[in-house]
This record gives sequence, C-alpha cells and structure tokens, in this order.
Amino acid sequence: MVVEGKKLGGREAKGPFLSSHAWGWITHGMFLLLLLPMPLCFCSLWTHLRACCCCPSGPLRLSPGQVERHAKGIVQQMRRTLRQGYHAYVPKGALLKTDMLASSPQLVTAVFRETEAAAERADRANDDAGFFSRPRLNYPVASGIPAFISRRQFDVQYNIFHHDAVETLNRHTLGTSLEGHSLETVIRRTSFDATQAAAHTAAAEHFNYCFFYKSLRPWGTAVPKQLREAFQLQYGRDGSVDVVEEVKRLLTVVVLSHQERCGWVYLVWTGKQFDVVEFPHGACPIGSDLIPLLAINVHEGAYSLDYGLSGLEQYAQNYFRACNWFLAERYYLQATGRGSSCDA
Repeated sequence: MVVEGKKLGGREAKGPFLSSHAWGWITHGMFLLLLLPMPLCFCSLWTHLRACCCCPSGPLRLSPGQVERHAKGIVQQMRRTLRQGYHAYVPKGALLKTDMLASSPQLVTAVFRETEAAAERADRANDDAGFFSRPRLNYPVASGIPAFISRRQFDVQYNIFHHDAVETLNRHTLGTSLEGHSLETVIRRTSFDATQAAAHTAAAEHFNYCFFYKSLRPWGTAVPKQLREAFQLQYGRDGSVDVVEEVKRLLTVVVLSHQERCGWVYLVWTGKQFDVVEFPHGACPIGSDLIPLLAINVHEGAYSLDYGLSGLEQYAQNYFRACNWFLAERYYLQATGRGSSCDA
C-alpha cells in the first residue's frame, strides 16, 4: 500500500502512486483500445503504459531484437489485412499474389499494380467468354454509314450503348437458368417476370441494336420488286399513291411522334398486313409476336451528335437514304412462306 507522506523505497511519496498525468494516459489508451485492431492496439498500449507509468527512470527502451520482432508482428498484421482487402477488391477470380512479404514500398506497389492488371484481364476474359456479343458487321463503317450518320455517331451506338447492353445481358444470364439459350428465348422467358427485368431490358436492346444494323446499308438499296408489290396491295389500291413514299411517310410520322426520344420504331408484318409500331426502351417486336422488317433507332444518342437534339426529322429522312429494303423483303417473304431462311 502507498501511504501519504511516508518513505517508500528510499523516496518520499508526495501523492498517489499514479499521477493525474498517468491516469490521463490510461484513459487515452482505453479509448484507443476501442478504435484500433485488438492485437496491435493491446501490444502498443501495454508498451506505452509500461514506459510512462511504471518506469521511474524514463521511457522503456527496446533492444534491436525486440524492435525486429515487434516490426514483424506489424507486418504480419498488415499482410492479413492486405490479403483480405485484395480478395474483396479483385473480381472474378483474378490471380492473387499476396503471400509475398512486403519488404519495401516499391514491392508493395508492384504487387498491387500486378494484381490490378490481373483483375482487368480477368474482366476482359469474362466478357469475351460471354454467350452474347455485338455482331460483326457485313459492311464497312470506317466512314460511318454514308448519307446517314458519321463514324463518331455510329461509334456512340456500337461501342458505348450497345456494348453496355451486351455486358448487362451477359452479367444477368451467365450462371443462371438463362445461360446457353438463344436471344429470342431469353426475351420470351423474361417478358412477364419482374425479377428478370434487367435481363429482359438488356436482351431486348441487344436485339434492337442488331436489327438496326441489319436495316442499314451504305447509300441504301432500291426497293425490291416483290416488296413493292406487297406495299401496292395494301397502300395503293387506287393507283394514285406512291406506295414506297407512303411507307416512308408513315415511318417518319411515328418517329416524330415518339415523345420520349428513347426507343425504337419498326416496320413490321403482323401476319396479315404491314404496320408501323413504336417500342419504348427495353421492348422489342419479339415479345409482341410481330415480324420485324426494318428498325429505326430514335434514342437521342443515335442522332444528336450529327443532327443536334432538334434534328430528328432530318435524321429520319436520311435514314431512307441508307435503308436496306432487301432485308425487309427477305423477312416478309419468310413470314409468308415464300422465302429462304438465310439472313440478309
């Protein structure tokens, strides 16, 4: 026991054994104990208390061996933390190399950069392994689609919006019951399932973009004979109307009346007649059992770079200068049982 004013160990006790300064360090240490990781905090706190409170001759001095052992303990703690952090950070099974002792900041940086690069390679490999991908076009686009859109405008659609749709589609189908099925099957299976809305939207957009590309040809094509005759039967019975111009007019009217500026307009075959139908973003003819013949992209991102936000009408008019009417005829003949199944 310590008694006030008595000699203790050759020294006169002027007050309590633990001074107010020491109690302040203890309180501070207990607060740190709640914040820091337990192993490192307890070791540091115990060392600090011994140095400040229990050694009248001054701070505790550690030998070089003790310093080395203490440093190794901190490194091991850091290694465990880094390993856990890497596992949380690196996606899709990228190669991990966290068993190397962090002997220098340069080595730590090199390991991190290598792991980061491995993660990026794993992402690209997973995307390449996806069941769905953007189509290889059967016409050159080095200069865009002449008479319709520039290369820059085409790249926005193909390399940004369509790329995102395909990534989303693969992400929501790989490893699920939808994996391995055709695009049409995925669209039909997810049409009325609210839990599969993301997959359905991405699948429908993938179909729309692919069909839009097929609907185009640099400088367009002439209207084939059989398709013109079919238009004549529906739109030109009195012989006073240019049936091709009438179809163009109907398509343009629907394009300009699409208020959302975020969707698609199709020329379709209903099984009985031609029709022009608009679809919002995330919908397509497959879910409606319509036979698509031609598609026009009316998203603002499809024309705004070349025509401006107010240039939709000019965009629609120029579409017919790059329109692939042979595609429309081929699908019409297939739907009516008079054509082959090969693609246009």
